[in-house]
Amino acid sequence: FPVTISSSDIPGCIHQAACNYQAEATVDDGTCLFSGDVCDDANPSTTDTLSSQCDCLGYAPESGYFSVGDGVTDFDGNFYNTIVFDSVEWMVEDLKAVCFSNGDSIPHIPAATDWLSAGESEIGAWVWFENIPNSAKGRLYNGFVVEDERNVCPSGWHIPTSEEYRGLLLQIGDTVDGLTPLYGLGIESPAAGIALKDVSNWGDYGGDNSSGFSGRPSGKRVEDGSFFDGDTRGYWWCSDGDTVDTFSARILADTVDGVAADGFYREDFLKSSGLGIRCTRNISSGCMQSGACNYDPEADYEDGSCLFPGDACDEGNPLTTDTLSMSCDCIGFIPSESIY
Repeated sequence: FPVTISSSDIPGCIHQAACNYQAEATVDDGTCLFSGDVCDDANPSTTDTLSSQCDCLGYAPESGYFSVGDGVTDFDGNFYNTIVFDSVEWMVEDLKAVCFSNGDSIPHIPAATDWLSAGESEIGAWVWFENIPNSAKGRLYNGFVVEDERNVCPSGWHIPTSEEYRGLLLQIGDTVDGLTPLYGLGIESPAAGIALKDVSNWGDYGGDNSSGFSGRPSGKRVEDGSFFDGDTRGYWWCSDGDTVDTFSARILADTVDGVAADGFYREDFLKSSGLGIRCTRNISSGCMQSGACNYDPEADYEDGSCLFPGDACDEGNPLTTDTLSMSCDCIGFIPSESIY
């Protein structure tokens, strides 16, 4: 029978186990959602379920869980979508900032001769690929921007190290290091490119983006100001390198010498080169719901671990009915109708 709601009733979800429970509701309106319910995070490569916070978590088979982050805005007001792996949040778009995080401007140097001079003078600079304004590829930055202490990433974020890129790979498949270079490129992973590439920007050589990383071709600018690989390779700086004149970079490619390139590659570049940037930050995961008995006021990302007073638990005694206390202790009581 349909539920009749009077004027004094407050409709909502009245089931305390639901992730959208409304304490003020007096009559259930059928809107309750529960952890584990099927949802859709808009990534066709993932299987998606709701967390205890009602976040839609995408699971890539054999790749681990990732979830959609809150996003981040840089000093210039550019907003970037993000994903979270474990306790690390990554941008899924290339950086577009024209200021450091303190507001200082980064020189825009489009002319090839000026780009060469900036590199020789160790001056940080940015440029659009092939000097096409508002390119969907994001901006290219030289390595002197990467090493600048004013930080080109949004406040609290940073350019990833090589180890942090390896940590990303561990979430989607084993990191492979020390293999014989393929056509001059070091191999970080022979097959991770499939998971890291987006679906639609690589011609016939796209990936499935099961990682959510959404890697696109960025192209690069070399020391003399020439541009290359705008539709065929994505280049991203790391914040470390093997020499004082270079930083390492990570690379996705459509093909390498005519062979389909499914890997994630590495190469060192002179700091006078121009490459893309992805930013990342380390986050503290935990329960962010203040009503939970394991609420963590230091957490800045909900990890789905919240426990609530009254939740069912098991203290190991089959004769008791067990629930969590305000301090998350599992308390057992003997039902009043039981007779011993």
